[in-house]
Amino acid sequence: MNHNKLNFNLWWGPPKKFNAIPEERKITWLELFFDLVYVILISSATHHLYGHYTFTNLLDYFLLFALIFWGWLNGSLYYELHGTEGLRTRLMMLWQIMAAAAIAVTIKNSEEFFSKATIFTFSILEMYLIYLWWSIGLYDKQHRKLNLPYTICFCLAAFLLLLSFFANGQKWLIVGAIILNFIPPIVSKVIHRIRKLPVNTMWSESMNERLGLLTIILLGEVILGITNGLTPNLTNRPEAWIIFVLCILLTFVVWWLLFTLTSDRPVRAYTANWYLLPILYIPTLSALGLLGALFSETAQMGSIIPDGNTSFETINFLIGVCIALILIGISGISNFMDYPTVSQTDRQRIRSAFIYAASLIVIVSVLCRNEKGTIYLSILLCILFILIFLLNLMWYKSYHKEIQKKRE
Repeated sequence: MNHNKLNFNLWWGPPKKFNAIPEERKITWLELFFDLVYVILISSATHHLYGHYTFTNLLDYFLLFALIFWGWLNGSLYYELHGTEGLRTRLMMLWQIMAAAAIAVTIKNSEEFFSKATIFTFSILEMYLIYLWWSIGLYDKQHRKLNLPYTICFCLAAFLLLLSFFANGQKWLIVGAIILNFIPPIVSKVIHRIRKLPVNTMWSESMNERLGLLTIILLGEVILGITNGLTPNLTNRPEAWIIFVLCILLTFVVWWLLFTLTSDRPVRAYTANWYLLPILYIPTLSALGLLGALFSETAQMGSIIPDGNTSFETINFLIGVCIALILIGISGISNFMDYPTVSQTDRQRIRSAFIYAASLIVIVSVLCRNEKGTIYLSILLCILFILIFLLNLMWYKSYHKEIQKKRE
């Protein structure tokens, strides 16, 4: 009997226990496949925004991105904490992939961001993730107590989403659902402090690597947007090629800053406020996704004002705002990263440099938004190159200080 049960467990693969997380592990191909599907979903949202950059549409895009990111985050955390090589884990991931793909279809085939079909499919994903986390308690009784705040908040969020389905997508209901989806770690931390229990972190190096993979795939989508923007009728225009090169350079610089300061750094050990780290990625990655659509239109327009309902000035302004948001996001995310050779004072200077650069880019975006694409993008690129030069200067100075201290 025990032998048969052992064979079944090896084949079916019940979720591993919460306290059985390895410190280091290799990201699996299934996780990479999962990330690719979610990037397609993000791409559907950004393409839906293409050419219609009104305040309402931008707000809807941000809310939709927050829901998409929440789905990705929970699927990724589930695999990180409880995933195995068994059949159960693969089936659980498959259902999530199908739900994400269905949401992408509803976004693509609707005229608004939060159509009834989109809200309904998101509600299905929400209820499935509720079951996913709840079902772990069937295998691990200790997990039931830890899971209670998540189950309650997710159930309330699902209720609000279903309510918005019948209320024609009322935004306050969707905002409430998003807040409820991201608040459980905070509630859990408060409960642990009241009961004087140790506060566990659910973050790990592999989760940080997963965010890096998601970011790099999104950067690939930005490059795809740039190449799609250079249509055959523009290939004989020198200025269109100059804008193409400038957009590629800006994307490369964004990659440089992101992966040097955040994704290529270990997370500080015993980070109690780990739940703030993925939240900071929401504006950062949503701005990165939006850049793909903006660069595509910039490449198409060359030096002229494009046809359609989106003005040349609006696109220029939004490019600057997106880059500024990414810089602010990097500054916030770097608080959670470990830089062994950099002093606390120099870390603060580095974070401040990002904030100053973001502020300068916003000012430039306001004052120079009516400039030609070549001039405007060149100004942004110069600011970012100066930032990289200053960061390297501060970094090397801090590194030499640490070397001198060790020698003394």
